[in-house]
Amino acid sequence: MKKHPFWSASTPSGEKLKYVKSILQKSIRRGKEDSAIWAVNEMYVGRRLGMFDCDIWRSLIIMAMEDIGLAHRNLLRELRDLKWAQEYVVVSTKTGITKDADRLAFIQAVLLMCRCQHSRAVDEAIYYNASHPPSQEELDAIYKLPDLIADDPQFFDDAKDKHTDEGIKLGRGVDHFLERGAIVSNKAEGVGLVSGGKRVVRQRAEGKWDLAGV
Repeated sequence: MKKHPFWSASTPSGEKLKYVKSILQKSIRRGKEDSAIWAVNEMYVGRRLGMFDCDIWRSLIIMAMEDIGLAHRNLLRELRDLKWAQEYVVVSTKTGITKDADRLAFIQAVLLMCRCQHSRAVDEAIYYNASHPPSQEELDAIYKLPDLIADDPQFFDDAKDKHTDEGIKLGRGVDHFLERGAIVSNKAEGVGLVSGGKRVVRQRAEGKWDLAGV
């Protein structure tokens, strides 16, 4: 069977691949599970039959960033796990064993995406920047480091730690890094090291991994 390029390919039902992909994305946006399952199945079967090449995971990942984004922050990780599962269970069609079992991963992915809360904030932010290119004055305001330093001099001084040329010139080492460079905000409670934690952190900062006695 001759493979057709994306722009001219048709799916097993006779619909254009571009149209089917559009149906998939609109279905995910509006939570229409039935049409989403139909569309991803058309893409899956058409690819399996050799009618066209179609990277379904790439399409789903882009849709996830465009239409869900910040509303479900773990989604890309979940899609990555499903991609792993799909690649793990796929087998040769010649054996007939668990034939097309990898389709389960694609179906689970679109059901998950349909049921997620949705946000187009990320995509709209890109569109805004593309439609409203910054003026030179705006660029100057963004990239004027001295102004940023004036707002928070301590932060920019902390950044001059043992990993930078500026910090090395100032003689800053592990102590400065642990006291100033390793500061975190919005820190999760109850998930830090307990026994010997400070010594482990210091050994890590010094490039040592001898945890004996911890």
